[in-house]
Amino acid sequence: MPKLHFTPALILTTAISLLAGCASHRLGPQAVFVSEQDKQDPPLEISAAFRQDLCSPNVAYVAVSIRNPGDEWQELHNLELTSPYATYYDENQFDVLTGHELLAWADALELQSRRNEHNAALARTAVRSVSRLMMASDERGVQVAGLAIAVGEAANRATNRVRQSMREASMPIGASSNHLYSDILTIPPRMDRVFWITLKARPDAPLMSWLSAAYLDQAGQSHQFVAPLDNWAECGWQEKRRIALRDWGRDNDRIPYRLNTDGSKELLRYDTTQLERQYQQARETLSSN
Repeated sequence: MPKLHFTPALILTTAISLLAGCASHRLGPQAVFVSEQDKQDPPLEISAAFRQDLCSPNVAYVAVSIRNPGDEWQELHNLELTSPYATYYDENQFDVLTGHELLAWADALELQSRRNEHNAALARTAVRSVSRLMMASDERGVQVAGLAIAVGEAANRATNRVRQSMREASMPIGASSNHLYSDILTIPPRMDRVFWITLKARPDAPLMSWLSAAYLDQAGQSHQFVAPLDNWAECGWQEKRRIALRDWGRDNDRIPYRLNTDGSKELLRYDTTQLERQYQQARETLSSN
């Protein structure tokens, strides 16, 4: 059987890929506080991200990491989310899943996860069976190809395990004790906690590419922060909003394009978050006239 040669380049690539999966309290770019005083001396280090494997077409799972950099215990009271681009007339564009809806979503997600794992296990068994048959062949070319398939499958399996472990370490599945809308969020000195929330979006809700929230601290002082959700594209929800923005951008010449020989337009790469900003600016201009 052919031997697999571990070259320095292969070893280095493997090491880098594993290090890239290190868990961290920082889930994304650090949140920016709104007040000037908080900008100068942020009371907390906050970051947020969607958890892709817990998102569904109509529900988003958001994890929020809060680190206390000081030596005193910190508390967050009366935390409330504010919608992106919300105005006085359309504040409630996103709803928090609670009660029977939250239970139904969790039950459906668990069932889906079991099916996906079963299908993935069948696929892995099939790949391993084929690779073993190929490596048992009398033809050297077939043996080498079978070995390559086996190595690739093993590497993919290891990578998936690292990614899953990293997700669980950085963004553990939530419990009632660390829901973002718990009565009081308590952060020990120089430590961090991860909170969670599940959201559903109204049909006309803007693209959620950041999380904004306000809270009161233990002294009754008000704070507000904005945390970018840079991995918004990985959460498979708000698909209708993305399509609506694409159509608006195409119809209003906000998306670069090239003309095909038949005169049709072929849209080029564009930034959906930028389209949302342009749409909101155009909407605001129209309402002020």
